[in-house]
Amino acid sequence: MSRLLTCSGCSTRYDVRLRAPGERVRCPRCETELVVPAREDSVVRDSGRLRLAKGPVCVNHPRA
Repeated sequence: MSRLLTCSGCSTRYDVRLRAPGERVRCPRCETELVVPAREDSVVRDSGRLRLAKGPVCVNHPRA
């Protein structure tokens, strides 16, 4: 089973199942630095559907 990490710079997906949680990796395509998620449920899956988070989610709202 693969764990996919999506680059925030170019949207390229990488399989990170062999990487340690918290490990910093650099996207070979756009050089963006990424951090391997600590939990599998925080990895974005290519399911095409939204799903509920399994834990607390922090949302920053812009102040007017």
